[in-house]
Amino acid sequence: MKTEQKLSKSSWTKVVVRKWLNMRSKSEEFHSDHIIDVMGGRGERRRKSCSDDGGCAVVPEELSESWLMERNRGIEEPMTSTHQNLRMFVGTWNVGGKSPNEELNLADWLNSSAPADIYVLGFQEIVPLNAGNVLGPEDSGPASKWLSLIRRTLNNDTNTPDLSHYYNNTPNCEPPSLDDLYHQQASPKPRVSFSDLERLNHDVSASPNCLSNRYYYNSSSQGQNGKYCLAASKQMVGLFLCIWTRKDLYQHITNLKVSCVGTGIMGYLGNKGSISISMTLDHKTFCFVCTHLASGEKEGDEIKRNSHVMEILKKTRFSDIEKSHILDHDKIIWLGDLNYRLASGCEDTYELVKNSDWETLLEKDQPLPHDYDVLQIRELHLKEMDLEEINIHDHGDKVVDENHKSKVKCKYCAKTVIGFYRLKFHLAGIRGNVTPCSEVPPLVKQAFYAQIMGKKSCQSSQEISKSIGRFFYESGLDFDAIRLPSFQMMFKATLSPGQTVKFPSCQDLKGWILQDAVHEMQLYVTEIRSSWPRTGCSILLDGWIDSNGRNLINILVYCPRGTIYLRSSDITSFYENPDAMLVFLEEILEEVGVENVVQIIAHSTSHWMIAAGEKLMDSCKTVFFSIDASRCMGLMLQNVTQIDWIGQALQKAKMLIQFIYSHTTTMKLLSDVFPGVELVKSSKVKAIVPFLTLQNIVSQKDVLIRMFQSSAWGTSQLASTSEGKRIAEMIEDASVWSNFGMAARVTIPLVEVIKYLNGTNKPQAGFISNRLYQAKEIIKMEFRSRQLWRHEETWNKIEETWKKYLHSDLHGAGYYLNPCYFYSSDWLGTAEITCGLCKTIDRIAGHIKGLITQQIKEFDFDGSREILPDISPAQWWLKYEVEYPELERFAVRILSQTCDGASHYRLKRRLVETLHTKGRSEIEQQRLKDLVFVHCNLQLQGFDPEGENDIAEDVVDAMDEWILGDRANVVSENSQCTWMDMELGSYKRKREVKNVKEEPEE
Repeated sequence: MKTEQKLSKSSWTKVVVRKWLNMRSKSEEFHSDHIIDVMGGRGERRRKSCSDDGGCAVVPEELSESWLMERNRGIEEPMTSTHQNLRMFVGTWNVGGKSPNEELNLADWLNSSAPADIYVLGFQEIVPLNAGNVLGPEDSGPASKWLSLIRRTLNNDTNTPDLSHYYNNTPNCEPPSLDDLYHQQASPKPRVSFSDLERLNHDVSASPNCLSNRYYYNSSSQGQNGKYCLAASKQMVGLFLCIWTRKDLYQHITNLKVSCVGTGIMGYLGNKGSISISMTLDHKTFCFVCTHLASGEKEGDEIKRNSHVMEILKKTRFSDIEKSHILDHDKIIWLGDLNYRLASGCEDTYELVKNSDWETLLEKDQPLPHDYDVLQIRELHLKEMDLEEINIHDHGDKVVDENHKSKVKCKYCAKTVIGFYRLKFHLAGIRGNVTPCSEVPPLVKQAFYAQIMGKKSCQSSQEISKSIGRFFYESGLDFDAIRLPSFQMMFKATLSPGQTVKFPSCQDLKGWILQDAVHEMQLYVTEIRSSWPRTGCSILLDGWIDSNGRNLINILVYCPRGTIYLRSSDITSFYENPDAMLVFLEEILEEVGVENVVQIIAHSTSHWMIAAGEKLMDSCKTVFFSIDASRCMGLMLQNVTQIDWIGQALQKAKMLIQFIYSHTTTMKLLSDVFPGVELVKSSKVKAIVPFLTLQNIVSQKDVLIRMFQSSAWGTSQLASTSEGKRIAEMIEDASVWSNFGMAARVTIPLVEVIKYLNGTNKPQAGFISNRLYQAKEIIKMEFRSRQLWRHEETWNKIEETWKKYLHSDLHGAGYYLNPCYFYSSDWLGTAEITCGLCKTIDRIAGHIKGLITQQIKEFDFDGSREILPDISPAQWWLKYEVEYPELERFAVRILSQTCDGASHYRLKRRLVETLHTKGRSEIEQQRLKDLVFVHCNLQLQGFDPEGENDIAEDVVDAMDEWILGDRANVVSENSQCTWMDMELGSYKRKREVKNVKEEPEE
């Protein structure tokens, strides 16, 4: 049994692989049975199955008890008989996946009272069109049932066939017992007519009878005695075609051939498509085509059906015979579930049928428009019917219009279009840049439509694969994730009904998709770099120490057009060496182009980095060196917290938060008193978390006081503890709330500057000085109105960081040249601003200092200039390119720079760390280098702080030290109070394990 199961699974896998790879081995074999007298009745021969590889063969009588597989070898053609009129019956039936009932009576369908000489019967959906039947082994059980019913109906045989008439092709099923067969024969059930089949309430396919699913019917006895025999039958998934002939007529049939074409899933699987049978009778060739075309009534579905017809005409082949294509035959019978519609309403159609107005009805039939001409099909068919190679130049002529411009004239409607490319869309009936042709023959239209849509389909599939690749490259996920069923289910859930997708392999993600992404990104980077000579650029340094102790650094380049990743380096060998760092920075300047660089923004305030920056400004007179403005503002806040009263306020606020979030009693109280209130305000900019939270505590003062004065708190066990009493006393202390309020009002203006820096990708050099000046003025006003004695200490802390790290002459020049401030009534004409402008001119444009100074004076005197609030300061200056070219270029380069560093983008670092790990081949190293290049640049390309702002106030890091501190678990004082009792709103707990640490500060 184990061996059989393994063989069965192996066989099923091979079937699936063959179907997915469109392998057609033995797909042209078909079933047939016939007994003919040979040599005057002295012997009998029978044939069961034929293949498209040769002619028909006869098999010795010894093999008559099984259905035999044979190759077509060309039967000797019998002598020509006298001509006679033959009657042919053609029928088609979509049975909706239902297996036939044994009591089904087909007599009223096959009209046995007026028998035909040949019966051509086509079926659709003889098995359900599910994944198992489409991709898996073919279920031939229903087909054998239909053959049995048809045979009995045509031959007027009501007897149940005996055991010898079945051939078991399934190793895992035992043949039915004789007792079972005799019982079935002795218990006949009333027959059901063909017209009554739809009223059956049971599905025979669900019957456990092994006979119905696993045994082929063999007509050894009935073939001898019956009038009709099976000439050929073929199944493809749910499509089934069989041809029956009079027994005496069969010997005149030669060259039986079968060809199957799948047009279903992915364009070639057999849930949709055709079975074609070719045969020769009395020197006339016949082709019977049974099809199941695409369904649907949406726009484009009709064209899809026509496209399937074109595929069938093109791909159907009957080998080893002279007339190997469908349209080569003398007679063509096309049947099946075509799914075409009548372009008419139900009432109108009924009237046309009632009045037998077939001509009008035919005009409304989708597949037969009024200008349909079979001769046109034959002309276009040629010999190979290769519609993909149909030449557009054969359907239009080059002409010259009245303006002496070359155009193309359509041969069908005489319309002129611009070029053969548009002519192809014109003939295909695809609207857009051209009007569809109204005179084009249908087949020409379908040929060009299939050609265009085939290319689009291929391009669409490639675009989907490339989009999936970009997702993996940007996210940095392991490529193996594409094999996960959950990933594929997620992606398929976004597809439209009926739309399919072929997922790329891991090798595709590492190969052509990656190379395509690299190429696209190189084009993007080249486009960004092209703007550097005009606007200048800023080099951003992003350094960190990884878990292995290595000092790594990313090099980014900013300009208004976008920020790009240049490269990364391991600087461990010269870490803390200013001279070596200077050499490294000079190499970067050379790579970017020193003439393009306005400033370098470092990530660290360490002494050796600042020393390297000073050396750089001495050696390169046109470049500024500064520190990441967000990092400097963070240090400014950190220095402010060293002031005793501000530090104490933050410490008490932290103690309050930890107490509330560490006990279920207090958390439930907070939820009951004020549902939805969240005390912790988080941000991905860690430096501002304490101050945002402190501000929120002050805003919820009344809620907290009411909470600790409630009876629920007073009766809780926690209220009687020393810690609970201390917190309750603190909440009721007015001086505590006074300190909370003052500390928040002093620090929040600085927090707003950090939020501004992190909340935009726009140039900031023209705004940072005013932003910080306004923040300091707000803080000064707070002290003047309340506690003047605290002002001096706080002010000194702010100024200390400003002058030591953040101040730059570039910022002063940016403020001076910003028209938003220059023409405002709040203009700060301070010496610091003017001095910054002069020093910036000396450094960046010292060789034309006098010319720029003169243009500034002339420009300053004209006070009637318009300020446009909807454009950036740099764009505003572009208006004066002709009038003041040197000043305009200088102003644009200054006002196009940022103040924030690489930390603004928060690039993922895992792949970069992997890149600098040794131990891989040169090819793999280059592939990883390409991946990092695409990975980082995709993140930068998609970074949008204004859309999905990282300063999101609804994100809570519950394991932050501000919530739990050193406490590992939430303590429950009341056994009846559980986590399920609380409604915590958006509160979530998550633990973030950090293996990366930032470079230490000085």
